[in-house]
Amino acid sequence: MRANALICLINQANFLLDQQIASLETRFIEEGGYSEQLATARLAHRVKQKTDPSLHIPPCPQCGKPTVLRTAQSGKNAGKQFWGCSAYPDCKGVIAI
Repeated sequence: MRANALICLINQANFLLDQQIASLETRFIEEGGYSEQLATARLAHRVKQKTDPSLHIPPCPQCGKPTVLRTAQSGKNAGKQFWGCSAYPDCKGVIAI
């Protein structure tokens, strides 16, 4: 009697696992794997960066090198963000946001 109950549980577990594998296979075929999803998201992000002007990194007004988004640590603008030259401290070019 116990052996029959265990065999029934094993059969049900096998059935459920088969269904889960079939579902995962279908999902993989439709949506792709993890690596494919990462690559798709990265490509979409690159396209957005190229087309969204708010994501454009401005050049330094003094030397022309790219700027870096920074946050003021002290002074009257403490806590506010600004674009600072990537060549700092050689170049102190700043663009207010």
